[in-house]
Amino acid sequence: MAPKKPFEPAPGHLMTVGEAHQFLSTISAYGKVISGVTIDPSEAGTVHPQGKDEPLQLALVFGTSDQGKCVKLTPPQRVYMPAPNGPADGCGWDPKKFVVWKNLPKDWDTVHVNSETKPLAAALQPRAMAIQPLDAAATPQLEDVLKNNWLKSTQPPHIAGNDQLGGLWTKFGPGGDFDSNSQNLLAEAISNAFGVDLVASTLTASTTFSQLQQMVGTD
Repeated sequence: MAPKKPFEPAPGHLMTVGEAHQFLSTISAYGKVISGVTIDPSEAGTVHPQGKDEPLQLALVFGTSDQGKCVKLTPPQRVYMPAPNGPADGCGWDPKKFVVWKNLPKDWDTVHVNSETKPLAAALQPRAMAIQPLDAAATPQLEDVLKNNWLKSTQPPHIAGNDQLGGLWTKFGPGGDFDSNSQNLLAEAISNAFGVDLVASTLTASTTFSQLQQMVGTD
């Protein structure tokens, strides 16, 4: 009986050292381009990730692919990106609705756009006054964040510990059922106010205010 030939990797099993480095040090993203909103990298204090003399485009990124792992961003994030490489081609994203940015350096400094609701007078005050050290800024109250930034209402006068998110939204919110949109809005409001990134789907209709305080760390 002839000896069995040793296994030899096929070309598809192999990668170069450069390809391995790129796989570990870059990230791909999937999302949509926000039309008509661009910025020159030098004006934003950064550089083009590919060294090109092109503006960056504002984009809404819905997910990433990092070292072969697909991650969905909840809520989607607004960041300035280079021109996309083409229609989405991975992680289950519909190529008719989403584009892909391939192999962007993980340490590239982009511009992350965070929306924040605040009184007009506070938004328009001089930058030196607007930017205060963290230890000098008053910690927002979770109840105020829910009423001002999520429900957009001064009601109820007081949120009790056993009040449920679904009931608050239905009674005092801007209208509509408590659904994934209201969950995403709440997660974004909490992230902007406290820097705590919660998975929106965990903010269920039956979650009480006391439980939310524990999740945010304000109890």
